[in-house]
Amino acid sequence: MGAPENLQQYLEGFKKEDIEANPEAVLMAADRARQMAEDQDNNVVELPSEEQFSTELKTAAHFSQEDPSKYYEIVKKIGYGGFARVFLVKRKDDGKQYALKFIEPKNAKER
Repeated sequence: MGAPENLQQYLEGFKKEDIEANPEAVLMAADRARQMAEDQDNNVVELPSEEQFSTELKTAAHFSQEDPSKYYEIVKKIGYGGFARVFLVKRKDDGKQYALKFIEPKNAKER
């Protein structure tokens, strides 16, 4: 294709007409993909042990039973499904907006 060898593999997903129509954008995208691949090669992430993962999962999977209206003001309803409703809310202490998922308990045991 006439591109530097180190970018050739990153150009394989592009059609010839796309490259001809906008070569600068395609080369920028290919170079970015190359940079991301190099970053991944240089930043090996060590996975947690099974015990660490289990502990972190239990901590992260905590569902608050507190009344969210103490901390958030409902702006509007965003959506709903079979198990939950989703609201756009504004945190009272700083005004930042978040999505809040309110999961309906199915029975007394879940309450």
